[in-house]
This record gives sequence, structure tokens and C-alpha cells, in this order.
Amino acid sequence: MTSDEPREPAEASDPLAYRPAPRAERRSRAPRPPRPPADLRWQDVVLTLVSRTEIRLFDVMYRLPREYVDEPVEPGGVTIGWLLWHLTRDLDQAAARRTGDAQRWTAGGWPTRWGLDLDDADPDATQLRTPGYDAIAGYHQMVTGWLRRDIWTPAENDADNGLVAAAMRGVSDIGQAELLRDLHQRRRGDTA
Repeated sequence: MTSDEPREPAEASDPLAYRPAPRAERRSRAPRPPRPPADLRWQDVVLTLVSRTEIRLFDVMYRLPREYVDEPVEPGGVTIGWLLWHLTRDLDQAAARRTGDAQRWTAGGWPTRWGLDLDDADPDATQLRTPGYDAIAGYHQMVTGWLRRDIWTPAENDADNGLVAAAMRGVSDIGQAELLRDLHQRRRGDTA
């Protein structure tokens, strides 16, 4: 039998015979993700990631008592406060590189507000102690406000400015902060 010869219908009793699936069953059951718009720009990606991260940042902050923000789950581990600071600091550095402006962390005197020396502008995870939710929120809102205002202004470093990567690392940091929040809540028996 050659491929151009018509096939005889499969016997209904033959379970191994080929029968094409009805048309409705041939379609993929999983919906396809929407295609990005043709005019999607890197700025759109950054703003979307920053907005989603910001919502999650405030959720983490306000669903956990203050005393757990600087307490690592295990000795020597990172804290929620450091992760929230770090995701904002990363955006701050990338935005400053792009525009050539001073970083908001140092220009705004934030190290002093957080009880750090200006020489120690980037403390490691074990050194950083947050002065409170207001300081985290204030620094974050200052950086994201600056970013939202200036992101559409053309800059010399637009080709490789690091903002997309910084925003994606922010998604990772906020995910880790949510995990630590959940571990703290479990540890103290709170499931809210």
C-alpha cells in the first residue's frame, strides 16, 4: 500500500487502528499566552515588573509584624528588610547608571537615616537593620517615582542600561521576601 492509495476505514473493533480525533479535540486544550503587542518597549516591561513588585512589597510589609523584618529565619541568613532594601537599591543603581544622575540612596541621605555611614552605602545582609516600614516605603517610593518620571526620557545608555535585569531581580527578591514572611508566620503559628 502506497501513501497515495486511499485508506480503508478502520474497523470499529480494532482499538489500534488510526482514527483522526474530532476537530474540536485536535485543538490544544491549554490556552496560548497572549502575544506581546508589536510596539512593546523595554520601558513597558520595566514599569510592569516594578508595579507588580511594588504591590507585593507593600503586601509583605503590612502582613508581618515589625519585629520580624530584621530577623533572619536562620542565623546568618538574609532578612526581609534586606531583601526589600536590596530590590529598591538595585533599581536605584540601574536608573542612575542610565541617566547619569546621582543614586537616590546616597543623594537623599538614606544611609544616615538608616544609621549607616555614608562610606558603607552598600551593607551586606547581616549588617542592615531597617529603621521601620516608613523608611523602606519612603526609599522605594522615591526610587520608583523617579523611575516612572524619567523612564521615557531618552538617555545615552538606553541600549544596555540594566533596568530590565534590575526589575527582574526585584521580582526574585520579592519572591524570597514572601517566602521568608510565610516561614515567620508559620513559626509563630499565624496563617493570615
